[in-house]
Amino acid sequence: MGRFFDFVQSFSDSLPRLLPLTHAAEMGQLDRILQSGKLELPKNNSPCMDEPRLFAFYGRMAYRVHGQDDGRAHNVNIKKPICLILHPDLLQETASLYPFDTGAFMAGIYNDWFSCIKDQDERKQTCRNYELQPTADIASRFVVAFFGTNEAYHDSNHLKELEKPANGAEVSAYFDMIQNNAPSKEDDRPATLEVSFTKIIEINKKNVLCVVLPKIERGIEPIINELKLNGIPFIFYYAPKGKPSEFTGALRQKIHDIFYEELKCLKSNKRNRLKPL
Repeated sequence: MGRFFDFVQSFSDSLPRLLPLTHAAEMGQLDRILQSGKLELPKNNSPCMDEPRLFAFYGRMAYRVHGQDDGRAHNVNIKKPICLILHPDLLQETASLYPFDTGAFMAGIYNDWFSCIKDQDERKQTCRNYELQPTADIASRFVVAFFGTNEAYHDSNHLKELEKPANGAEVSAYFDMIQNNAPSKEDDRPATLEVSFTKIIEINKKNVLCVVLPKIERGIEPIINELKLNGIPFIFYYAPKGKPSEFTGALRQKIHDIFYEELKCLKSNKRNRLKPL
């Protein structure tokens, strides 16, 4: 591991409890996920890791609409987003963590902060400099290093100041990026831990704390029945005809509400298990 990992690993005081993970997809994919009983590895290699990886985000949802959002409203239920909230124990099975969305990094979304990169090979190496070894508490150490508390991390409220280490170019570049409040191509994904797996995740009540999905009138009964059969709680978000960005916003707000309930329970040393609100 590199200097970025060493910096994060150096934080050991008052580590917060681990948070759940999120894995987002489209409604049309959820039925296939439930029928197969697992989240499967994609067929294509990750552009950063050179092998297939299954991805999730830590402690909040950082989903974005795939493809072009042309601003037109629709009511195509299979295209509406859903989110599986996964148990933090799955962190024990992760292959690696990164402090940002590696796909966005490799696509050049963060170029404003890494403008010296000359080609994709150098971009890949720069990306890998930020890999975090999946130790038992590395996610909590990352939260303390750059945000201080779980609540601040969930809300993307970074620390105002950072004591940067000597020879810590990676740490400085990263902190400068998450501090940026000016209009830019990146969103909150640079400040969200990406978690990746090299094996499937079984869909069961041990691994999946709940599923958040759109409230729709037709075609949802088989999915609800399958969730009930597996003992997996589900929560709806409001999703009438709208733009893709509106669906994402509604889902993110529901996830935010759910996680705040979980954070309150963690503070009182209880596990809420993300029961429906």
